[in-house]
Amino acid sequence: MHQKIRDIRIEASLKNLDSLYNNHVLDDNLYNNLKNLLELRKTDFNEFLNIITKDDYANQRFAKSLAIAQDEPNKLKNKPKAVVAFSGGVDSTASSIISKKIFDVIGITAYSPIVMHPNNKKNISQLAKKLNINHEFIDVDLNEIQNDTLNGKYHPCGRCHKTIENAVLNYAKENNIKYIIYGDMLSVGHLSIVPEDDDILRINMPSYLVLTKNESREILKRNNIIISQRYGCPLLKSAHKYNRNKKFTIQRILREVRAQVIDKDEGLKNILDVLEYCKEREMPIRFIEYMENIHAKDKLQGLSEDEVKKIIGSKYKFKELPREASSPSKLYELEDGYKAVEEIFKLVVNLEGTLSGEHGIGLSKAPYMHLAFSEGEMELFRSIKKAFDPNNILNPYKMGL
Repeated sequence: MHQKIRDIRIEASLKNLDSLYNNHVLDDNLYNNLKNLLELRKTDFNEFLNIITKDDYANQRFAKSLAIAQDEPNKLKNKPKAVVAFSGGVDSTASSIISKKIFDVIGITAYSPIVMHPNNKKNISQLAKKLNINHEFIDVDLNEIQNDTLNGKYHPCGRCHKTIENAVLNYAKENNIKYIIYGDMLSVGHLSIVPEDDDILRINMPSYLVLTKNESREILKRNNIIISQRYGCPLLKSAHKYNRNKKFTIQRILREVRAQVIDKDEGLKNILDVLEYCKEREMPIRFIEYMENIHAKDKLQGLSEDEVKKIIGSKYKFKELPREASSPSKLYELEDGYKAVEEIFKLVVNLEGTLSGEHGIGLSKAPYMHLAFSEGEMELFRSIKKAFDPNNILNPYKMGL
């Protein structure tokens, strides 16, 4: 994250914190503890890392700033209880580690087999044990959201998050807990700490401390924790059978890239996960399927080179199919050569093939991208390129972008 952006967001967090304190939403101890954490993060992130991964009593600077009772090592005065919405991911785990410094933490995991494989419950329980926090699972009903998603009514993430947040909020109410910690990275400034129902305070810890995903990973690393996940839950993956849902998911990823809470490499990796990228073959799975389909249809319809020559070659007066990667340029020399190329590509696309196996998309086949991709898909490509290359200095004008 650019230093200037980080500084602006930290100042916005401090301003929001002061406003909440002045309006008597925060007591003295919590206000001072949250402020000292943010000030330390602002001035020296490495020292911040050292402090939040050390025993409170062992670190005198932290003990002094957070008013540790010297006759009660490792305990804060009047340490309040807080629920951490604990998914077992990078952000919620980092939030738990930080929150332990100023709260008596209980991790709450909203469970549904629709979004979490049952085997993951064991992993999350083990992680909570390693963090030395109390932990519970609460069941949530996502059946209606699943049915609507599978029927293509909407993208599931917003409704799913809302259902889970309501379940966590209800748990806090039932147990008279006044603080809920979330791992949200985007709710910056006045949204980083927000009063909710029944005087419960929501603290989006990574947003409040202006942490990037990689900085949260560094916190985990200092605690000997490595979490590696592909993007998205099972419900989200099932939603992606509708291309419009892939678009919405990619827009969510690009929002994180633009906010600089994830870097461009991670943004690209997540987008490729959404597009079901097949790393072993270094090409999208959809393309592999297309190639398989075109071979099947080749046999089914008897479409051969001779047929192509007969159908298109006679019309545009060529006898042999071009072979080289830059082969369309040879056809351009023919009368109506561009029309011949376009007709070949139309035929290929109609058979669910692609414009190219690997070469030529940049320039020679760019004018024909509209044959294989809708305007909506092209606009999505443009938005992805703009996010990663806002000044258009990387291969400008290629792919028709």
